[in-house]
Amino acid sequence: MDPAQLDALKISLQRLQVVNVITTVVLVAYDYFLTFGDEVRLIWGTRWRFGKICYFLARYTACVDVPLNVLLYLVPNLRPDLCGPINKISSFILMMRVFAMYGGSRKMAIFLVVMCSALNIPNLILLETTLKSLVFLSPPPFPAIAPCVTAKSNRIFFVDFFLLMFSELGT
Repeated sequence: MDPAQLDALKISLQRLQVVNVITTVVLVAYDYFLTFGDEVRLIWGTRWRFGKICYFLARYTACVDVPLNVLLYLVPNLRPDLCGPINKISSFILMMRVFAMYGGSRKMAIFLVVMCSALNIPNLILLETTLKSLVFLSPPPFPAIAPCVTAKSNRIFFVDFFLLMFSELGT
């Protein structure tokens, strides 16, 4: 590929990344505005109980998670040492949302605790080991497209993703 084609490809990929993130933000906002009237009518006037707390956690943690992902994927020249913490926070918020969506069912809570213990304890150990081994390219080749590009990791990286995918099947 000649340099002009590479530049055109880079610009196209940057635009695609921006479109993907904007689409996500628009869908979250659309869902919010579409259901806000029902939320006010059905949720706001009720007493604070576990289900209501779960509802608000599931609904409003996206207001934190989406900006974190925008930061992670769209901020050019994001410092590589910020990539890991932003990913951890975003993953934690996603897990809180999944738990909240189950609405406090005792059986589901027991299932989630057992499943999370069986899958996530090894996953957390592997994840911590893997995150410590990650080396991000600095500077990244295309900072506007992907500011956090992994240059090196340990060999057990794939096991962590396998466990994560398996745990997603249960939730």
